Amino acid sequence: MNHVYLLLGSNLGDSKSFIDKASDLIFKNIGKMIKQSSLYKSPPWGFSHENSFLNKVLFIETDFKAHEVLDECQKIERKMGRVRKKTSDYQAREIDVDILFYNNDIIQTEQLIVPHPRIEERRFTLLPLCEVAEHFVHPVSLLPLIDLLTACNDNSKVVKL
Repeated sequence: MNHVYLLLGSNLGDSKSFIDKASDLIFKNIGKMIKQSSLYKSPPWGFSHENSFLNKVLFIETDFKAHEVLDECQKIERKMGRVRKKTSDYQAREIDVDILFYNNDIIQTEQLIVPHPRIEERRFTLLPLCEVAEHFVHPVSLLPLIDLLTACNDNSKVVKL
């Protein structure tokens, strides 16, 4: 059984409903829910937009391989109306599902980088992640997540709802 941490985010439309629906689809199509964080509200990171984001972390167990998890997450995003634009810029979105960790694996392919490359820079990721797994050790930095949160330089206002 594989252990996967996912980050869900939304800042368009009814964000809470999008996150709830994505969570349900993940539990139906990808794996069993072990733990989930509260919802967190934060400003957009890396770009400007008038809508705040809602984020949530899911910890699931699955039989799927990492690339299968990615494929299923992208199917869920598309089913929920997400259209990926051919740009590297950050954008507003109805739903986004990121793989943060897949077991303790380090994966670097053209399609998938795990652990997610900017976890330690993002308070909106670290706060819900620490809620479900503060003592999990990042397989690259070899630091517990709570230590990454303490050292995080992101001063964005992230509010637990």
